[in-house]
Amino acid sequence: MEESASKIEDALYFMVEGVRCEDLPELDVTSNNAQEIIGKRKSRRRTGRLVTVNNQKVALFKYKGTVYAVDEMCPHMGAPLHLGDIEELGQAALPCIVCPWHSWKYCLQTGRLKVPRKKDITLGTYPVRVSEKGELFVGFGSLSADYFNGGIEF
Repeated sequence: MEESASKIEDALYFMVEGVRCEDLPELDVTSNNAQEIIGKRKSRRRTGRLVTVNNQKVALFKYKGTVYAVDEMCPHMGAPLHLGDIEELGQAALPCIVCPWHSWKYCLQTGRLKVPRKKDITLGTYPVRVSEKGELFVGFGSLSADYFNGGIEF
């Protein structure tokens, strides 16, 4: 799996095709018609979006106005994280993605596993830029090797 870029300014940014910022559901919205998301599990509301950028499957989430990009597959058992829920953990209210299969919780900002605490596992995270037009750009530390071995057509 691709590691997240060490510095945002060193990242190579790729545009996310077919998805704009406004296409992502805002996960901090509560109303009469919407379920509350913070701290509760829900089952039918779409939380994330699966995209392929730089030949990497990435899950995108918009939470409290910030767009996050993480590896699509849970490092534990390969669950599709774009189907996971968002929860806030601790007094710092860290936004975490909850694996839909085993409820492991990863910080969206750092990728660090928060629950269960005994494991030393990190989820790949990627910096995201949003243009004035709402276009999304995900940053990577390098180009996918598939650009050089014929795995991707231009």
